[in-house]
Amino acid sequence: MAGAIQKAHGDKVTVNQKTGSGGVFDVEIDGKMVFRKWDENRFPDNKEILKAIAGQLK
Repeated sequence: MAGAIQKAHGDKVTVNQKTGSGGVFDVEIDGKMVFRKWDENRFPDNKEILKAIAGQLK
């Protein structure tokens, strides 16, 4: 997913990855949580996250 984000948005974004435990997968944009695997009970697809990022970059 990090590669897809960088490919889509280039130098407009910085991707930071942190190791978690227990299958944690959260996506934050400028401190705002846009996806939590814990809440959704699923892993997001790239399109979903890319759309959220594009919405925040406007």
